[in-house]
Amino acid sequence: MARQEPIINRTIRPEEYDAAGELIVEAYRTLGNFWAEVYERQLRDVAARPPNGEVLVAEIAGHLVGSVGCIFATSTTRPLQDGTARRSRHRD
Repeated sequence: MARQEPIINRTIRPEEYDAAGELIVEAYRTLGNFWAEVYERQLRDVAARPPNGEVLVAEIAGHLVGSVGCIFATSTTRPLQDGTARRSRHRD
C-alpha cells in the first residue's frame, strides 16, 4: 500500500490568497454555471473576507486542496429566525 501524505489544516497565508480563490471558484463550477460574474469575483477575493473571520486551508504535500471561511459572531449569542438564540464563538 502506498504511503498517503497527511492533510494539514491551517490558517491561510497572504501569498496563498490567489490559489485559494481559484480553488473556491473551481469547486463552485462543479455545481454548474448558475452565478453571475460578480459573485465569481467575490469568491476569488479571499483577501476581502470579513475581518471577524478566518480562512483555513487544507494542504497535502505542499499543495492547497481545500479552503473554508469561518465568520465569528461579534457577541456570544445571536438570534435565529425562530427567535431562539444560539451560542457563537466570540473573538476578543
